[in-house]
Amino acid sequence: GGAAGAAGLLGVQPRVPPPILSVAISCVGRRLVLGERTEEVNRTAAQLARRLADEYTQNTGQERFVAGSIGPSGKLPSMDDPELSNVSFDQLSDIFREQAKGLLEGGVDLLTIETIPDIAEMHEAIAAARACSDLPIIAMLTFAEDGRTVSGNEAAAVIDMLLEHEVDVIGANCSVGPQRLLRVLILDPRDYRHRRGNDFMPDLKHGHELLPAQLGH
Repeated sequence: GGAAGAAGLLGVQPRVPPPILSVAISCVGRRLVLGERTEEVNRTAAQLARRLADEYTQNTGQERFVAGSIGPSGKLPSMDDPELSNVSFDQLSDIFREQAKGLLEGGVDLLTIETIPDIAEMHEAIAAARACSDLPIIAMLTFAEDGRTVSGNEAAAVIDMLLEHEVDVIGANCSVGPQRLLRVLILDPRDYRHRRGNDFMPDLKHGHELLPAQLGH
């Protein structure tokens, strides 16, 4: 979905868009030069993807949906670090609400909260999204080699929290790759709605560890 989402932002129609086009505008952007335009940038990106999805649906009769992606803040509120933990929960809530508002005004069909390393940050992101809308939510955290989040939470604790929030899709992304992420997700035997793993960090020395066929599997 990410590639199709990028194509949508550039105004280029992919040959066969996937069922869901992802608009990935992370709230990390608030720390960059466009931080004060977070809502505007997210709204515009969502509008472009919405137009692409609607045009494809109208031309082919095959419905396409737009997911607004909410990424991490770059902070770890659960940890005791003078730099990474230097953020309040109110600040996080305001940041996520601002981003969600822009995506919703742009016409997304669902929200994806992804690449979140801290369970407390995910809690704030979901709460902010729920305050703005009742649209479906995909929630994905990142996990380290030991099967825990960066802030030290085990998968079971993460799933407990996500189930309590009644998100529509539970998953994991980035970090250790799809095979190892799958092992993290299947550690919990409960039958929840859906499990999803996707992108991961490349090996900086040898490049990506997996072939396209393996990623597709």
